Amino acid sequence: PTERDGHFFDLNDLNRPTNSKKLSMPFEMYRIKLTEDDQKILGHRNKFLHGVSPFEESELKDKEKELAYIASRLRLMLCSLMLKYVGYTGHLVNHPAWLQMYLGEKITDDPFKNYLIDSK
Repeated sequence: PTERDGHFFDLNDLNRPTNSKKLSMPFEMYRIKLTEDDQKILGHRNKFLHGVSPFEESELKDKEKELAYIASRLRLMLCSLMLKYVGYTGHLVNHPAWLQMYLGEKITDDPFKNYLIDSK
């Protein structure tokens, strides 16, 4: 394809999983249940990876709390994968919930997340 062919795609790509599916596969593999909120936040991962904010530039000043929550939630999900990989089973301190508590916002999740309870 040339630069002109910006909409070019390979027919073989039709059967490849989407980015969001690829990102959720490790969680499925380790039987870590993701909430709807987790799935939504996983979608923000690519934006952060490429240095793009999930919010418009004009909104950033007002969205600092939301950005901190998203980043904290991504870290929790990453830690859950690493701990599950090394064989840990049990609860994790849910820092995003503690962040909500610290900021005086409504707590949307248990402060001690049970992502890693073994469900063999």
